[in-house]
Amino acid sequence: MPDANTPDTPVDPTSIYPPRDLTSAQLTVRAVVTGMVLGAMLSLCNIYVSLQIGWSTNMSVTGVLLAFGMWRAFEAVVGTKRPFGVLENNINQTACSAGAAVSSAGLVAPIPALALLTDQQLSWPQLSIWVFSVCLVGITAAIALRRQMIVVDKLPFPGGVASAQTLKEVYGAGTDAMRRVAMLGLGALIAGAVKIVAIFKLLPALVVPGRIAGHKAGGLGFEFDQSLLMVGVGALVGTRGACSMLAGAILAWGVIAPWALNQGYIDLKATESLQALPEGVVLQASSQLRYHPQRRLLELRGPLSADDRTTYLAMSADRDWTAAIEKLFIESDRTSASSPASAWTTVIRLPDQAVVRADGTPIALPDGLNEKALLEGTYLTVHGEANRAVATQVWEAIETSALPATGEARTAVRKIIDSLPTSTRLQPVQANFTDILEWLLWPGVTLMVVSSLVSFSFSWRSMLRAFRGSGASGGERNEGDVPMRWLGGLIVVTMIVSVLAQVLLFDIAWWAAGMGVLLSVVLAVVAARVSGETNVTPIGAMGKVTQLTFGAVLPANPAANLMTANVTGGAASQAADLLHDMKTGAMLGATPWKQAIAQICGALAGSLAGSAIYLTLIHDPHEQLLTEKWPAPAVATWKAVAELFQRGFEALPAGAANAMIVAGIVGVILPCLDRFAPKNMRPWVPSAASVGLSFVVQAKNAISIFIGAMLALVIGKVTPSWSAKFLVTLASGLIVGDALVGAGEAIASVVTGLADR
Repeated sequence: MPDANTPDTPVDPTSIYPPRDLTSAQLTVRAVVTGMVLGAMLSLCNIYVSLQIGWSTNMSVTGVLLAFGMWRAFEAVVGTKRPFGVLENNINQTACSAGAAVSSAGLVAPIPALALLTDQQLSWPQLSIWVFSVCLVGITAAIALRRQMIVVDKLPFPGGVASAQTLKEVYGAGTDAMRRVAMLGLGALIAGAVKIVAIFKLLPALVVPGRIAGHKAGGLGFEFDQSLLMVGVGALVGTRGACSMLAGAILAWGVIAPWALNQGYIDLKATESLQALPEGVVLQASSQLRYHPQRRLLELRGPLSADDRTTYLAMSADRDWTAAIEKLFIESDRTSASSPASAWTTVIRLPDQAVVRADGTPIALPDGLNEKALLEGTYLTVHGEANRAVATQVWEAIETSALPATGEARTAVRKIIDSLPTSTRLQPVQANFTDILEWLLWPGVTLMVVSSLVSFSFSWRSMLRAFRGSGASGGERNEGDVPMRWLGGLIVVTMIVSVLAQVLLFDIAWWAAGMGVLLSVVLAVVAARVSGETNVTPIGAMGKVTQLTFGAVLPANPAANLMTANVTGGAASQAADLLHDMKTGAMLGATPWKQAIAQICGALAGSLAGSAIYLTLIHDPHEQLLTEKWPAPAVATWKAVAELFQRGFEALPAGAANAMIVAGIVGVILPCLDRFAPKNMRPWVPSAASVGLSFVVQAKNAISIFIGAMLALVIGKVTPSWSAKFLVTLASGLIVGDALVGAGEAIASVVTGLADR
């Protein structure tokens, strides 16, 4: 992802637009519905990818190719008097890109960040309304800006130009167009097949062997990812960003993380299942021992001393509590590579009905098993080198001697035993992504936020031009614009809906909500101007401006901090997206007001589908997010900024404040070097945003992105003509295929889990 703004405005290759096409079909039902369906489907891809790497991709060209291939196949099979035309496809890509972009309207950053900070989770209708209200702010701003930025100033909007050129090529050379569609499908099939192999673990993990400063390289994340998602991302990111990410991963996970672990700055956590705290046991919030009732887990941060172990054991004689404390004591001992205990005693709590005969009398263990196990009440205790096989042997003996009263009890016990590890020889906690991330995210977030704001400040000329325009005359009014009376009504409706949504859903004061909307509109104008000149939409920087503003105004209110910034980031995304689409339309002679309707329809479809997808994928944010499966770097960034204002610097982990100071200095230096260094040196300046991102994603992701970028570089050198036509399409196919299969697997696991309850 590019992170620096181009200093000079690029030359627009289409300074004169063709006249509007008043005869060809445009806003047809099939064009809008196609765009809504594709946008809803591709919103799944962007949500999945964003929760993995924190980036999303523009789906305009993908939507163009998919719609062209679908309708060309339909026309060949069924036949039709009116082919799916170029302006209909333009309407399709407008709706499709709007629907696919709803991930930036809060679903992959502020919404889950708020859930982590406050436990507030919206229902599907509430979340859909919220996301659509955010999109509506950006769409309204774009409609108002279209004439000035596209007709008067004729800003380049390179993404829109690329979509227009793709449409012209597709409808000018059908054979080559179908080859591009086939390449998109081929990439999706290959990535999907590889993802299936990874899901079913048909190949062994390729972990980098050895240790780094005493910690396993694999535990630090140095392995090769068995999917092609990040390879596709790397092909689109480019060489500089990919090299910066790899260098950042080596620095973060190979140097800083082992050092911080050895300094004791990072507390590794050990966890044990516990149905509930025993009666009378109360754990202080500041204690290193915490209980999570939602997940029914007892969590220990750092090693447990012998004195603390004695203190915790004295709190209760409950067997489950005692067993959990003893296990945590062993698991948290990291003084050696092997467990201090050669074996462990497993305590299994059985269902009440599983320990009585059909006549109600208690079950006793058969002779010969007393040395291996003890059954007291509902507790089955297995001694010695107690693995699943021994526990199974004991239970089968119980079944043979006296069957439990119900088949349900036998099934429940079987599930309990099957859930046991193959061996209960306990091992100390090792370095892992989740625990290390809690420390590394602070310097990483600081580097990303500071560098993005510094880079954005270099666009001050664009900011000024955003409000004063070019000074050129607007000429005669284009009759294709949205009528002023409709635009005025839309502005009023949008303002009311957005303020009400903030007040009713998040209990934000009306004046703060109104202030947030007005600030969001101003920043959306700025973001649209920057995007039009550089093809980079500074969504993150815009959101951080609002977060910092409300952090100063309402520092103890995480909802105000996050959700007003949610409006800003989402509005910036949708405004820029629509203006790129309208640039495409201007180059094709499309009617602007028809594209505006398509954008609204696409945003509505994306809001409904995207909200359902997010709630299905992330049904338990506390347990799922900021883990190896769902790293969610954008969530970590937004949460960290809000948490800093809410709790203050004293809540930072040990050593994190100094790391943030260093990261802030680097975040100023790198963008300045990129801006002011001699031109021949700038390609060698690391991308600050990419380096910062590598602190909050797994090292294996950076490795895959680097591989993808290097493959793209080599292919571009060897076959430049093929690369120019098909490389981006192939990379997009890899992303779509992996994301669809990965998200499908996650949804299937959720459905299976619900069925088992």
